[in-house]
Amino acid sequence: MKKFYEFFTAVVIMSVFLSGCVSSPQNTPPDTSENIEISDDTVQEENPSGAEEITHAPQDNSGDTLVNNSEDTGGEDEVQSVKAESGKYIYDYANILSDEDKNEIETYIKRISAEKMINAAVVTISSGGGSTSADYAKDIFNQLYDNSGNGLVFVLNNDTKYDYLLKTGVCDLMIDTNDLNSALFSATEMFVSGEYKDGIMHMLSLADICPSHIFDELGVYSVEELQFIENRLSGSNRDISVILTSNVSDYSDYDLCKIWHDRRYPDGGGYMILLNTALQQSAVYTDNEITGNLAAAFETASAYLYAQEYYLAMDTIINYIDY
Repeated sequence: MKKFYEFFTAVVIMSVFLSGCVSSPQNTPPDTSENIEISDDTVQEENPSGAEEITHAPQDNSGDTLVNNSEDTGGEDEVQSVKAESGKYIYDYANILSDEDKNEIETYIKRISAEKMINAAVVTISSGGGSTSADYAKDIFNQLYDNSGNGLVFVLNNDTKYDYLLKTGVCDLMIDTNDLNSALFSATEMFVSGEYKDGIMHMLSLADICPSHIFDELGVYSVEELQFIENRLSGSNRDISVILTSNVSDYSDYDLCKIWHDRRYPDGGGYMILLNTALQQSAVYTDNEITGNLAAAFETASAYLYAQEYYLAMDTIINYIDY
């Protein structure tokens, strides 16, 4: 009996030791490693940078991570280089998506690009080498969008099983931890079952939380202000969108406003209003007739912009467009 007890104790100690070594994630460097990780149990830590990491390693009934028996892809000796291309949103280097899957994902990305003004992309890889999923997400966002605007980039890493969601701007502000955790749990179950397209779409659907009429690239509005402005604009008789930016480029505010108008309203119509905090001035573009004394409104709004009263600047302009 004593020998059996000693043997049983040794087995328990060895099991505890092994369970601590099974599913250790490949974290990003210390300054960006506070990610939400999902493996057998959930460890929840808020990530101030807006990027989240999960694992979709398959599980058995005991809760231990199973060994990956897939074909060796070269490990750290082969790193899949991701080269972003203009107008391309899906980079399926792991070859896990059908053409139909890609079309469905791309259709959704194009929709949120127009309606939500979100810069989005998806990457799947099967050989990460020494790179992390976070590196791929940041690299794609930099190459495609020059690290600017409101972004949502998802990397599914079939090598390490640790996936990564990069969210910037209003996406980071509006998609809170509770919404993200819920999406991560559901998507992880889909990935484990091989339902890659559904899991990716589930992660991207977090974009639906973001506003469709107020686009704050600078993060000056609070969540409550964004929600109030969104409700007001979406309830108006005219389709009005407002973008808050800091334009010092070679594009004039009017030209930039037209570019964003054509992106938001590809079928024409609608009003795109630009508030430029850098130059303390405003612009509007529409294919429709502008009613009201907008010249006076823009002059007043510019004064508010100079005083950094961004909410009042926005409020002043939309008050002068007839509802």
